[in-house]
Amino acid sequence: MSEVRIDALTKTFDAGGVRAVDGLSLTVGEGELVVLLGPSGCGKTTLLRCVAGLERPDSGTIEIAGETMVGGRRDVPTHRRGIGMVFQNYALWPHMTIEQNVAYPLRAKGVGRAERSTRARRALALVECEPLAGRLPSAISGGQQQRVALARALVAEPRLLLFDEPLSNLDYRLRAQLRQQIRELHLELGFTGVYVTHDQTEAMQLGTKVAVLRDGRVEQLADPQTLFSRPASAYVARFLGIANELTLERGTDGRWRVGGAPTSLVLPHTELSDAGYDLRLRSSDIELAAPGTGPQDADRTSVPGTVTDAVYGGDLTEWIVRVGDARLSATARTRTWPFGRDDRVDVVLRRSALLVYERTEAGALVPLDSVVGSAA
Repeated sequence: MSEVRIDALTKTFDAGGVRAVDGLSLTVGEGELVVLLGPSGCGKTTLLRCVAGLERPDSGTIEIAGETMVGGRRDVPTHRRGIGMVFQNYALWPHMTIEQNVAYPLRAKGVGRAERSTRARRALALVECEPLAGRLPSAISGGQQQRVALARALVAEPRLLLFDEPLSNLDYRLRAQLRQQIRELHLELGFTGVYVTHDQTEAMQLGTKVAVLRDGRVEQLADPQTLFSRPASAYVARFLGIANELTLERGTDGRWRVGGAPTSLVLPHTELSDAGYDLRLRSSDIELAAPGTGPQDADRTSVPGTVTDAVYGGDLTEWIVRVGDARLSATARTRTWPFGRDDRVDVVLRRSALLVYERTEAGALVPLDSVVGSAA
């Protein structure tokens, strides 16, 4: 069993008293690849280093495969935790051949030379680098070095694999290629892993679950589909790039006024208070139509707006639209929307895609099944 349990973990750095990890609890099930996602300074790398034994937490416990690594006076050293780690900067020994680099964890365990060679070449074959076995790291590319680092992490068959932003130094094409390779290896080998990144695409494509961190705590832990469609707080929605925001204020007629515009919606949730709410939606969930032609059906309604800019972006075109006091972004894989600057339009919103958040510090998601009604 390779389950990882982290309970009430806290780590404070003396300089400035910064609490990088703040009472964080997290469980990584056997065979899961949990991605730690968040902006710089949210605690994801510090958490990973605590699991690896490279940082000593102030309090809390860490268990790997049922064995306590950290807790009370116990602090198992890194080399006895049964982990493999892939670093951002490859961390290959420059004077060793590729095969020797990959075989090093086995050498440290006292595995014989012949078996080391066999297992190292098998690991290199997994990442399609076996022909490079006799070269030095300086003689191969950055992408190849990172694959070698991955082979080295896999070779000793660790009970836990840790990834510290391993693709951040690579160009776009290599990132996509290695991301797919890590995904395929996880599906094939079923290893348990924790992966740190600030890249949302990486997180969504690699993680069986994604943990969004905020100020040293887990703000939301969910599978990628749930995280994408139902961000649990305004913080998570903002981090995931759901930048379109409209205010919702209850009018005297009981309807909700949208974005300061002369338009309102009917919300089915009868328990909403008169407090303020914010409505968020993705750019891809907005359409534009000529005034008075915006479709009105069970899932779509429209509000009036004015185009302020149109930005060509290759595959996607983005239209910036002013709705009341708000600016919205609408994107589409088309260049045929016949609207330019200062054109008045109907901004068509998909009700099933609307996300409503409380206007509080926590900004929790309001559990609306749907938003129904018609524009007033």
